[in-house]
Amino acid sequence: VPAQFATFRIPDRIFSRVSNRDCIESNSSTFMVEMQETSFILANLGPTSLIIIDELGRGTSVEEGTSICWAICEKLLQSSAYIFLATHFLQMTCLADLHPCVSNHHFMAKTVSDHVEYTHQLAQGKPPPSTTHYGLDLASRTSLPTRLVERAKEISKKIKQGEVYVAKREPLDTSCIELVMKLKRLTRLGLKGKELATEMGRLREQFLAETSKLAEVNEEEAESTRRNASGLNDLVEDRLEDTNNQEDKVATPVNTLVKEMKEATPENTPVKELKEATVKEVKEASIEIEF
Repeated sequence: VPAQFATFRIPDRIFSRVSNRDCIESNSSTFMVEMQETSFILANLGPTSLIIIDELGRGTSVEEGTSICWAICEKLLQSSAYIFLATHFLQMTCLADLHPCVSNHHFMAKTVSDHVEYTHQLAQGKPPPSTTHYGLDLASRTSLPTRLVERAKEISKKIKQGEVYVAKREPLDTSCIELVMKLKRLTRLGLKGKELATEMGRLREQFLAETSKLAEVNEEEAESTRRNASGLNDLVEDRLEDTNNQEDKVATPVNTLVKEMKEATPENTPVKELKEATVKEVKEASIEIEF
């Protein structure tokens, strides 16, 4: 890091965790090597040690890497060692809000003509919010084809928008493609005669068994759909029948009342009296229907 001067206290030990490699001799992955070296630092640091850690947790996913990095930093903060931690995990900057001994710093950068210019100037505090993709910008400056970089930018936008960018295939199509791939591998083996016929017969039986299972699953799904549709139709018919029954219950008293009025009304009843009687009877019938 370019600097005009730097002042450090005299450390008793210096630890660094800056490499990004695996170990074939011990059959350890990159993440396993990270954890082994970090465990060694935690077990041997002293009160005035100088510890330099670069990108702790990058050997796994962002969620797991951030969690492990946070837990290790909390453990380191319990000591009096002097620690430099470089990370791309923005969540780690929140440690300064919880621990008074933590200080955030970042290197300033500016965007000029859709390209990032690195100033190598260190500034105190959290980095400002940015939508710049530093990795994609750096990839565009290499010998990678331009179309690849542009495609990567398109996919990055889709991921940010939460779109699932997965092609969907039918199970039968997948089985057919796998059969074609197996047949291609079979041609490369150089089998002839009876051996070739045996292998092709085995692939045929395997393919037929897989497709028959798919057919059974499709039949079960179709039967389930038919049952659901039948149940829905029965429910609709029951509701319609209930509605018709309710309408019949309401209409029956009125029809009976009209019939009785016709039978009981003399031919010489004045029209006015007949009208008043009809209105009265209808009101009483309406009250009975409501109750």
